[in-house]
Amino acid sequence: MAFTIHLAGDESIEEGDSYLPFNLVLVDPVTKIVKGLRMVTVSPDFRSRLAELIRKQAAEPFDTMAYYQAIGSLYDQYPSASDLLKQAVIVEQGGKTLPAL
Repeated sequence: MAFTIHLAGDESIEEGDSYLPFNLVLVDPVTKIVKGLRMVTVSPDFRSRLAELIRKQAAEPFDTMAYYQAIGSLYDQYPSASDLLKQAVIVEQGGKTLPAL
């Protein structure tokens, strides 16, 4: 999912040795009806990598239009989830970090 810390208000993620919970919301794109809610966790390794990337992102200047254009370009370049997965920095399944593809 596309994310920038610049649009997340005062949110932050600190490095730590505990699992990080995420709330996932599945929304039907046509009806806008919420179809599912689930909390998942990611490992401390994932949490540390995410915290590092967010710190770097927060230090960079932000342009809203450029952000949305970049997202559109990436979705054009990688139209399926499996295409994006091949480019992943870190992959987890069931709270366990998997080897890079």
